[in-house]
Amino acid sequence: MKKAISPLIASVILVAITVGIAVLLGSWLRSYATSQTTEAKETSTSTLQCFNARVNIENVVLYSGDVVVVVENNGLKDLRITRVVAYNSTVANCTVYENTTGVPLNAGEMRVFRGRCGGSFGIVERVRVSTNCPSVYDVWVNGSA
Repeated sequence: MKKAISPLIASVILVAITVGIAVLLGSWLRSYATSQTTEAKETSTSTLQCFNARVNIENVVLYSGDVVVVVENNGLKDLRITRVVAYNSTVANCTVYENTTGVPLNAGEMRVFRGRCGGSFGIVERVRVSTNCPSVYDVWVNGSA
């Protein structure tokens, strides 16, 4: 005749396992909620800082192998221009300006960026200007190319 554990001991073991799982799940849930709250806070702060920020490419000129780009901050917030890139018809690119900290461009200001792309670069098809706000950028497309 085989002996089994008593119903009381089986109940205690089941309760202990259930409590252990609940503690682990609660700990994970608290950690997950904290990380999601922190991420939402950072995203909303970034969005608010970039609210009413706009940038516009006013003019693009290819002059003696240099690409000259005139950029205007036509928004209400000060920005930092982090990258200006020109592309030609073969999708080759030429970095006119790049700096992770960026150059300041206050609200209402214009700035000229000039980069050497070489005489064989050809016609500028497209220019992209990036700022310190990921959602604030402008793309200029050559309508005559």
